[in-house]
Amino acid sequence: MGVKLWSDNPSQEDLVGFADAIVPIVAAALQGEDQPVTVGVEGDWGSGKTTILNLVERALNGDKANDNSYTDEDNKVVVIT
Repeated sequence: MGVKLWSDNPSQEDLVGFADAIVPIVAAALQGEDQPVTVGVEGDWGSGKTTILNLVERALNGDKANDNSYTDEDNKVVVIT
């Protein structure tokens, strides 16, 4: 009998409710035409940092699945993983 563990692979879907964190990150990245903004995501191993970055990138690309009205139509934001 084995122990079933959760996968630690990053997800392209919001399986744990990161939406509340994604909206302010995207809003901060898109605010101010002339002001550069850097947003860092930090946390323990397996806490979902890469998943959040994936979801932010999808939201910026206009993915409606994220229920987000923010879109980087001018491609001014770069997500670096």
